[in-house]
Amino acid sequence: RTKTVSDDLEVEATTVKKLQANILNLEKDLKLKHIEVGRLNTEKGLLERRVDKEHRSALHYQQLLEESKTPLTVAQAEIESLKKDLIAAHRHELSLNKVTDKIA
Repeated sequence: RTKTVSDDLEVEATTVKKLQANILNLEKDLKLKHIEVGRLNTEKGLLERRVDKEHRSALHYQQLLEESKTPLTVAQAEIESLKKDLIAAHRHELSLNKVTDKIA
């Protein structure tokens, strides 16, 4: 009977050693995962700051584009106005030529 208890004790000791080794391995894995999570959080923070910077830059260039369109629109409107004035002046010139031809 003592042999059975001794055998059972040895089996339990072996099982405890295996479980302790397993726990140690799990703790190491957990520590590595924790380190990896920290690294990924740091990387995520860097990427978020980079995205924010690029977003601000894109907004800045979009604003510059909109501001550059305003002078172009004004210039195009002025060109159209000058074209209308030119057409009106040409019509007036033609009518004056007709009047001049009638008088002569």
